[in-house]
Amino acid sequence: MYLHRARHLPASSPYRFADARDVPADLALPVFLQVPLEVTDGPEVLSSTALLCAHMQHLPAERCFLPPGATRALRRPFEPEFSVQVARCVTAVIGKVAPVRAAKVPGRNDPCTCGCGKKFKRCCADGGGAATDPT
Repeated sequence: MYLHRARHLPASSPYRFADARDVPADLALPVFLQVPLEVTDGPEVLSSTALLCAHMQHLPAERCFLPPGATRALRRPFEPEFSVQVARCVTAVIGKVAPVRAAKVPGRNDPCTCGCGKKFKRCCADGGGAATDPT
């Protein structure tokens, strides 16, 4: 994960490594914690994440954050396509959300919803009719 995150760094950067075994733990752990995991990643990923969470409770908080120089170096430049990818992933996980529509309220000159034949403003709008719920 770290090597993928640092792929845009120049070869001369102190935060670029050729092999995953060369990445120090103070850089690998915080980068791993920043990677979003989904249920669809599989049981292996979920079980390793659960084990990591169990061990994290014993770590000091500062071990979970990148050093300041690494944060600046690994910051991903803004790419509009990345935002689109994130939106697609969120939509795939939670599905499309239908807009919330307010219940249609009859206009003052519409027939009353209680069925009496009067205009809404003369019946239920003023609270004097049989039905006060306009739905």
